[in-house]
Amino acid sequence: AYFRIYEAEPAVAAGFRAQQIGSILRLTPLTMLANAVNALALLVIFYDSPSFHYVALWAAVLGCIIYKGTRAWLLQRKRPAPERVSTRALVRATQHAAALGVIWALLPILVFDNADTHLTLLLTSVCIGMLCAGGFALSTVPQAAMSYVLLVALGCEIALIKDGIAQNWDLAILLLLYSFIVCSAVLSSAKTFGA
Repeated sequence: AYFRIYEAEPAVAAGFRAQQIGSILRLTPLTMLANAVNALALLVIFYDSPSFHYVALWAAVLGCIIYKGTRAWLLQRKRPAPERVSTRALVRATQHAAALGVIWALLPILVFDNADTHLTLLLTSVCIGMLCAGGFALSTVPQAAMSYVLLVALGCEIALIKDGIAQNWDLAILLLLYSFIVCSAVLSSAKTFGA
């Protein structure tokens, strides 16, 4: 009920779900581009780091997701937009968002231990940027948006705690605050979309 953003008859709800999914699909090229640009930036930033092999492996996995997402979007464009979709479409969107959230959550957990302060701050900034951008791009499906945001935030929090909460407490608190704000904005935006 917390995530319910509208009340409607089944036929109307199916049409509204199509609009929710359509909104995400329209942003797919931009979100895939953002993922690719940030992955390339992280490869460059971590090139001389002892953790580069982790970043390279992570970027390869993310590259596969970007390829699959872009390919699915291109195939979808060739078909007429559906006027109605089932609740399964929202479940799939949430699963895809969660998978992407896990991938972004893993990187800080893998590399914070071997990164200097400069790299840690850059990675945190990139992850927070992806957290915010992903949350807003997925905001028409709040379950998907919040799954993504909370998983990325959890990964960053785990990394900050592993790296030493005494030295990272300020970043950890800011991350919690940003995550709360994004989740609140997602719900507000979704309810406006569903009004």
